Amino acid sequence: MFLGFKNEINLLFFIYESSFQPLPHYNSREDIVSCLEEWQTPVILKPVSGQGSLNISIIRSFEQIEDALRHSIQQDEYILDGTLVIEEYIDDGEEYSVEVLTTNGRHEVLAITTKEVVMPYFIEAGHLLPAPLIMILIINIYSVAITTKNAIANASI
Repeated sequence: MFLGFKNEINLLFFIYESSFQPLPHYNSREDIVSCLEEWQTPVILKPVSGQGSLNISIIRSFEQIEDALRHSIQQDEYILDGTLVIEEYIDDGEEYSVEVLTTNGRHEVLAITTKEVVMPYFIEAGHLLPAPLIMILIINIYSVAITTKNAIANASI
């Protein structure tokens, strides 16, 4: 029985492996410094588990690393080996959420919402439902969501 991806690192490994990209992950402060230097852009540090943007931090400078580490691990009961995920921060407008219901192997997109996020810790403060999108974007989002759910359902994770 597939229970989903509450442990985000399983989902992220699946996505990165499917796209043949290495998954950036943290095991030391030096890993974060390396990503900041290499990418020349802010990074997101987040726990491998949870949902709702819990304990996510944005790191824009080396001086913010220690605070971000404390914030990201403070309540994460699933961190067993110290692993956190590092991702490039993309500040490109709105953040959306796609709600999908799976019943008997059939996936149905229930809604696309625009997220209202409070910075700097990405706390979800609300959602706008439905998200104000043009029809072609809605069709593309539906297609990607269903394709992704099918790929996850067919994976042996």
